[in-house]
Amino acid sequence: MFDANVKVTGLPMQAVRKVVDAEAPSVRRLLHYVEPVVTQERCIDVLDRFVQDKELLAVAVVDHQRTPVGIVDRALISEIFLKPFSRDLLHNKRVVEIMDAKPIIVDINAGIDDVAQIIIDAGMRHMVNGFIILEKDVYVGMATGHALLEDITHRRQHDLYVLAHYDQLTGLPNRLLFNDRLEQGCRNSQRNHKMLGLVFVDLDRFKYINDTMGHSFGDRLLLEVAERLSASVRRSDTVARLGGDEFVLILQNLESEADATIVLTGIVDKLREPMPIFEREIQITASLGMAFFPNHDQTIDGLIRKADAAMYEVKERGRNAFRIYNANMDHGKIERMSLETQLRMALNNGELSLEK
Repeated sequence: MFDANVKVTGLPMQAVRKVVDAEAPSVRRLLHYVEPVVTQERCIDVLDRFVQDKELLAVAVVDHQRTPVGIVDRALISEIFLKPFSRDLLHNKRVVEIMDAKPIIVDINAGIDDVAQIIIDAGMRHMVNGFIILEKDVYVGMATGHALLEDITHRRQHDLYVLAHYDQLTGLPNRLLFNDRLEQGCRNSQRNHKMLGLVFVDLDRFKYINDTMGHSFGDRLLLEVAERLSASVRRSDTVARLGGDEFVLILQNLESEADATIVLTGIVDKLREPMPIFEREIQITASLGMAFFPNHDQTIDGLIRKADAAMYEVKERGRNAFRIYNANMDHGKIERMSLETQLRMALNNGELSLEK
């Protein structure tokens, strides 16, 4: 919505209406107080100020009510006084006669992105000069074009990082960030001589729920699960979503398997509690598998495979529980894979037949 306090002098009205954006950070964060000059101040005195302050890029010109009426930038005044005899000719000239009378003037609550667009539309000279900031129609300072660009660049980089490392639905770390956290956690485990627990969490019958109730219902359910998982672990631990209904936990600095068992028992019970979704209540269960570093494996890939094997063991035994990895799980998995391979080969070779 348009804020009547926002001003942009020298620009078309439609540009003014784009200045305030409640979602974007405001120019308040860029505010830097620069003592303004008054309209009747002599040009030579303003020049001396730029000479004394090498970092000063521009100053606002205000009237007797401290209302901004223009701006003077270093390049403009330097160019004027570099001309032959200009110092003698302009000695008593007032700054109001040489100032830029069409500066960009915005309210302190104006959105940074919108001001940047206005500067681009108005001309890049404003990027050099910066812009003037008001609060309740009173001059409070200026912001430089450099600070504006730096802020936008930093936020864009942050946005790209978030897109690359976090799940867009739940806000949890995604597979990329999970892999990084797991690698760091294993290194910390080696240094601290404590165990790390890796837990795979798979929701039971989620595909059926998603297909029956709709994807919006499924998304809300995943959000509720993400919140419950996050509330069940410490801040130093990690809850990530790998995709679909697959979640994973990294539990750091564990003293014993018993500590992890307490956490897993709490998670299974918590997920079993009714969940309010779209004014309905639904009960779900989950299958959890866990492996410990370095006890079960000292490699990242091996640890992941073994936590996954433990989780599938729960699925095969009826779901709605957790299991900690043991070597027998691998043997069973290898036997199943071998049997599947043999059946496929027999089918391809025409070695299978139906008996009446």
